[in-house]
Amino acid sequence: NGREKGIEYRVIKDSNFPSEWGFSNRTHHENGIMLQFFNRSNFYSGISLITSVGKEKWKFVEEGNIKNAKRYKDKVWYTSSFYDKPLSVHLINNGKHNLLLEKGSHEEMKDLKYRILQYPNSDGALLNAVLLYPKNYRVENKFAMVMEVYENMSRAVVNYRIPHLTDGLGFSYMHYVHEDYFVLLPQVDLKIGELANSITTSIENALIEVLKVKDIDEEKIGIIGGSFGGYEVTLLMGKTNLFKTAVAGVPVVDLPRSFLTYGKMFSTPEYWRVEKHQFRMGKSLFQNWDSHLVNSPVFHMKNVKKPVLIWLGKDDNNVNPDQGRSYFIGLKRLQKEAVLLEYPSQGHNITNPVMAEDLNVKVWQWFDYHLKNKEPAEWIIPMID
Repeated sequence: NGREKGIEYRVIKDSNFPSEWGFSNRTHHENGIMLQFFNRSNFYSGISLITSVGKEKWKFVEEGNIKNAKRYKDKVWYTSSFYDKPLSVHLINNGKHNLLLEKGSHEEMKDLKYRILQYPNSDGALLNAVLLYPKNYRVENKFAMVMEVYENMSRAVVNYRIPHLTDGLGFSYMHYVHEDYFVLLPQVDLKIGELANSITTSIENALIEVLKVKDIDEEKIGIIGGSFGGYEVTLLMGKTNLFKTAVAGVPVVDLPRSFLTYGKMFSTPEYWRVEKHQFRMGKSLFQNWDSHLVNSPVFHMKNVKKPVLIWLGKDDNNVNPDQGRSYFIGLKRLQKEAVLLEYPSQGHNITNPVMAEDLNVKVWQWFDYHLKNKEPAEWIIPMID
């Protein structure tokens, strides 16, 4: 019943048996089946031993992301980490848990606070979001918030990360936590042929839920996303007026144009990505032209009311850089506030360390200006003069 309960399972193989014997070896069965599990609702994970007659002999559960589990007979070694827990190494011996190694101290992590939120999609099914609190959070203080979007950003919380300014997509959520922003990592509903409405409904409902936290300044909320997340950002800025500003990296903004593009990365026409991959249109452009257009951010550009920062790699083989350029050109033709950053010799991620730092710092300066009323950086001034 894992699917019904939202729990993922996998078998931990016993290293005492050759892998080619697989799961059918009788002796393996007699030793019991060791399972690793992950709960998608509360992000707890654990390990249990099921006997040969199907009874649970022991179970260990922790608030952490269990990885690299290795079994030998009745023992299992594993590593784990979490948002507020750096890497640790564990041993379970016959059901008894032992912590072998822990990097960092609880004192260093005590100010890191998070909360799991749930909200409905358009069908009433519950989605998850994780709200990360500012490191120096104090009740009754007002804080700005940045939302990072992709397909399911909520699961990012299962990994510990250090704050840094070298992320290839321009955003390290731990950096913003340490700079006293709230950060929201939501899950979005992705309905075939209806991305525009299903994404918008998910994000609107996520914001309704998160704004019950009174310490979030609802007038100072930004949004960021790269790649498919960039598509979501550009779509949402034309479909809603919920965000004071946005940052969109390497986005696809025009689905008909993308459908008819020859992709460099896979050396094939891109229609498969639009029909069956992330954009989930479900039908050919020629079977449903209107749907491809309505689910394109360019269709909603005239409704954009807040400033947008767009960035791209000039040598991106994954998404044609002209997609991001066309969004910028359209916004400027509509006399909207926008800035375009282009990084030479860079692809879908910014891998050059100097350029990656430049992008991260500029994104930080952008959010500080729009959400914290800081003085604008020199490169922003031409947009507001």
